[in-house]
Amino acid sequence: MNKNAENLKILYDIVGADSFVKIVDRLAGENIYITDCGGYPSKEIRNHCIKNDFFAGLSQDELATKYDLSIQSIYKIVESR
Repeated sequence: MNKNAENLKILYDIVGADSFVKIVDRLAGENIYITDCGGYPSKEIRNHCIKNDFFAGLSQDELATKYDLSIQSIYKIVESR
């Protein structure tokens, strides 16, 4: 079984037959990239949490470790508005 077939099987197991058929009907032929935001539903929410932690006193080094990001990435997030 190739990687794509394995991933489709995982998706089927997670969402069930009815939802799987709906997803395939609407997205057939599309490439989908599912990013890992460290357990957060979106980058925006993750970045909001990073900013909150920063303003609560965590250092950029601590944030980089906590969120598994580089210090440069933390800096860009904290400095963005």
